[in-house]
Amino acid sequence: GEITEVPELTDNPQESRVNMNRKGCNKHFKDDLLLRGWVVARCPEIGSSSSDAGVAIGGAEGHSMRRATWCLTQRPSLPTGRDVDTYSVQNEAAFYACEETVGRYGQELASFIAERLEDGGS
Repeated sequence: GEITEVPELTDNPQESRVNMNRKGCNKHFKDDLLLRGWVVARCPEIGSSSSDAGVAIGGAEGHSMRRATWCLTQRPSLPTGRDVDTYSVQNEAAFYACEETVGRYGQELASFIAERLEDGGS
């Protein structure tokens, strides 16, 4: 997730600043989530579509199930780079979600994936 090449510098200082900070979750949530058409939106109501599966959260032993309020949904068209780099509440929510999961538990996630791959898992 870190910068592996010199970011593209532009005539616009703000764009250059955005490009210089495109690393970690700031890079991943933009390049691997937003630019592929995923957006944060309210979850569909139960029974409103066949995509209801998987929107319940919790449920671990001793915990009750509850419906998630926010979900990732895929837009029919891809956003522009400018859309992704422009502040919006939805974009900020995706960044915050990345920081609070991948950013916080990156080492644990990397260890889990490495162990699975060593065991021949996928």
